[in-house]
Amino acid sequence: MIKKALILTLLTSQSVLATQMEAFIQKHYDETGEETEVQKDLTPSIVIGNQQIVMEIQTLDDVHKLTKAPIQESRHYKWLCITDKKDVSYAFISDNAMGRGNLTSVVLLEDGEGCEVFNGQLSITIKDVPLLSATNNKLIKAYGQIADAYYNYKPVKDGFTQANTIQYFPDEKGVIIYQITTN
Repeated sequence: MIKKALILTLLTSQSVLATQMEAFIQKHYDETGEETEVQKDLTPSIVIGNQQIVMEIQTLDDVHKLTKAPIQESRHYKWLCITDKKDVSYAFISDNAMGRGNLTSVVLLEDGEGCEVFNGQLSITIKDVPLLSATNNKLIKAYGQIADAYYNYKPVKDGFTQANTIQYFPDEKGVIIYQITTN
């Protein structure tokens, strides 16, 4: 009986903790704040294990294979969540309307709990741009001004434009990185 109770407690606590990330995503995923266009490439560099991940090319299933984290579903997106050794949680998201299974967003949440623990190499960077370490001074240095979100459009090929956006939530110690390509 104690064994069953312990297993039930573990399962319940994992799903309750994982809902911290889910609540953050639900609260902010479609939220728009003050957006400022910048003349800086905001394309993220993502490495999981030894694999370079390219947003909109790699799929959520590709990330799942590398991390073994379960894929969650909502009406608007599919996502999975992992936590690194530094207690930073990362949610990898595929938007159902735009992503068609491809990776379209990444959420970073400091002091994350409850996501699948990932002990391998994990790195998400954007050249000369602060992510979780963002302060007003660092944002001014990187972008020249302070805003809730920064975006950049860059032409890719065949008349398509890649849009990258970084949205900051300093009070919650979180960042959302979006990428979508349109014609």
